[in-house]
Amino acid sequence: MFQLKIDGQQSQVKLEVSGLSDFGEVMEKLSREILASKSVITQVRLNGKELPAEVQGEYYPLPLEEIETIEIETAHPRHLAYQNLLSATGYLELLSFGLEKVAGLLRAGEDAEANTLYAQCLEGLRWLVRIIDGTRQLLHLFPAEPVPERRPSDDEGKSRDISGCGEGEEGFCSRLASLASQLHGMADEILLAQFDKDWIMLADLLEYQLAPLLKEFKGVLLNLQEEIRFHLALSNGA
Repeated sequence: MFQLKIDGQQSQVKLEVSGLSDFGEVMEKLSREILASKSVITQVRLNGKELPAEVQGEYYPLPLEEIETIEIETAHPRHLAYQNLLSATGYLELLSFGLEKVAGLLRAGEDAEANTLYAQCLEGLRWLVRIIDGTRQLLHLFPAEPVPERRPSDDEGKSRDISGCGEGEEGFCSRLASLASQLHGMADEILLAQFDKDWIMLADLLEYQLAPLLKEFKGVLLNLQEEIRFHLALSNGA
């Protein structure tokens, strides 16, 4: 029987391995049990070797008898979401500034510099979309947990939950989805301007539509970040 450590501690989980034949089946069973306790796996070591997520599948066929140790690090989805939002909100200001600079360069005819910076901004946008989508998925890994308002006298009887955050049906998740939809629609206009080589139109779209939309994203993410911080503080104080 292999040794199992979770978050640096010898696991007290009684893992039934009868019927399991390889590392992949063990990880599948562990994932179900860990996720059921509102945690996500953030790091895996097999026989002392760290396995990044993108290569773990290569080790799934490893027979059970060749496994000596499995070490797993976990985190609560809210902690991961909070870290994601810290990264995203810090980057949004730089990205908005970069897009405005690209617009100025396009209008000035500085195509080479504009193209270089524009490519960097596009890569930044892709990263941002991945971060936001990952955050949304993390926040849906656990059910909403109503908690008392910080100021009960303001709205007696109301409660907060991480998906609605006191905003009724127009919660943060729906607002993010709406902004993401606008972003996708704007992408079509930007691609059309590029195809037509209408650089002035592209500059206008970047400066007057995309950059302000990203600033709106930042406002929503900052509010969501505050809500998550509030819930984390409650959990730590419980």
